[in-house]
Amino acid sequence: MRGTRENFNPQIHTEANSLTSQMAKHFEVRRKSMDLFSRYTKFTSFMLASNRMNGGANSGKVVSASKDTLMDNAFRIMYEGALLLPAYAAGGAQIGSWYDAGNSQPNMGAVVTVTYTNGLTAGTVVTDVPASIAIQHDPANEIYGDKFNPNDSIVLGQGLGSLFIIQQHPRRSVDGTHYVLDGKFVGTANLFKAEYLADGEVMTEGGNYFGEGSLRGWQRYSRSKWRINYSSIHRMTLTMTGSAKKQKIAWIVNPDNGSKLWEYDEVLKNDKIYHMQNELALRYSRISMDATDHSWFENYGRNKLTLTGFKAESGLTAPMLGDGWIPQIQENLTIDYDPNAGLSHLVLESLMMILGQRSPIGSSGNTFVGIGDAIGHSVVDAAFKKLIGFGNHLANAASGTMSENIVDIKTGQDNKVGFKITNYFYLDNNFIFIQDEMFNNPGLFNTSGGVTGTGNIYVLNCSSVDGVSNFELLARSGRQMKRKYENGMHSFSDQHENSDVASSGFDGCSVHTLSEMLPILYDVRSCAILKATTKYNGGALSAHPIAQGTEQAAKFLY
Repeated sequence: MRGTRENFNPQIHTEANSLTSQMAKHFEVRRKSMDLFSRYTKFTSFMLASNRMNGGANSGKVVSASKDTLMDNAFRIMYEGALLLPAYAAGGAQIGSWYDAGNSQPNMGAVVTVTYTNGLTAGTVVTDVPASIAIQHDPANEIYGDKFNPNDSIVLGQGLGSLFIIQQHPRRSVDGTHYVLDGKFVGTANLFKAEYLADGEVMTEGGNYFGEGSLRGWQRYSRSKWRINYSSIHRMTLTMTGSAKKQKIAWIVNPDNGSKLWEYDEVLKNDKIYHMQNELALRYSRISMDATDHSWFENYGRNKLTLTGFKAESGLTAPMLGDGWIPQIQENLTIDYDPNAGLSHLVLESLMMILGQRSPIGSSGNTFVGIGDAIGHSVVDAAFKKLIGFGNHLANAASGTMSENIVDIKTGQDNKVGFKITNYFYLDNNFIFIQDEMFNNPGLFNTSGGVTGTGNIYVLNCSSVDGVSNFELLARSGRQMKRKYENGMHSFSDQHENSDVASSGFDGCSVHTLSEMLPILYDVRSCAILKATTKYNGGALSAHPIAQGTEQAAKFLY
């Protein structure tokens, strides 16, 4: 908590009560100091307070061969496949006997409907009737017909029809477009309908079945995918002359224990800008790297951003960028809405069901985090209040709980995050909304209707999957936040202010700050963007002069 400002006094502002000195000695002080900037870094603060950081690196879901390799900032991120992948009917089936039984590579491409042999009809398909069913195989579109094993089963009609037990390994067609499942039906005649095997129907699994004295079961595999993304380097330098160093300081108060530490006002301002820039980079960075030729220890990929035009001080290479979290979810699911008409509670209800079913942990127990501006917060709050039963959604403001506490996903303990969040609970899922100060900033976004912001709402699945958050930050080892003091005739560090050793004869001092981070979404399919299609008109104040015209931020920012 920021306290009062006053003039620097070396007899009062000593090394013992210096924030800089204590941060250098104690990591918990450095971490706590993030609270100073939480208003401007709500997303990063939420991730740190809830321990959503480096979990994938510790569990093997993120792999890097670059720890001892110069300039390799590539990270191989695992996207774990579903345990139950869908299988789709190809439209063809032969009932009464197995199709081309002696051929290990049959071709049912010419069989586009359900056919019958040995005198059977659609009305005589009962228990013990043999059949062959064609299912699609298109790996390029993530459709796999080879997932079944002997003794697995399919239940037709989305669970309401005949059971079909597979009796041998699926046979791959000669052209690779489908697999043939050979087995027997179980059920009465009224349970079978040919339309249950129409092209594109999902083949619902019905478990597996074995007889007495069986010798073995069969193994299932999940198909995990790996994607290369890249961390980015961010830094800032503050330089001050010796004459300017006798400036204002600010007291920093820890509200948990009342202790006070001091820091130079300009250093705090520099740190604030630094953290704001990091916050922006984590969301907006777009990948500059081509990972096509990536090879561990040999080639970290090609940077499409060239060094031409960059100042020599900015690095030996051009900046290497990875995708921020907005580009990672931008192509997944975007739903348009009009912020002036509000967000329909029925749209929100459908969205919660869709994202829940796409979640890697299933349709319940998820934690979704919505991040947006004041406009977005208003429409989400109104929609949730309608959704949970308030006919007049303005009548009861207590339908969403306000809290500063965030649950640490690794310890289960409550941690204070330093700002208020709104927590909703619906369909056995938590939805946390964070009104983001950066999205409200008139220095970054247009102001319309008297209110700054776009109304866009970013919905992120931050659920814990096997102990690792689906969405987390990765900080390269030892580079979460590096701070080094470059001492001239003076120093920002009280430990070095009276030292006889200096880096140069410069009449002043500098402090350099650097970090290398990467936001990671392991499963983007359960994330979405609610995109405002029009500018906000001011609502009930739309006729007031403040809501009319295109007011520029320059008029009210100094």
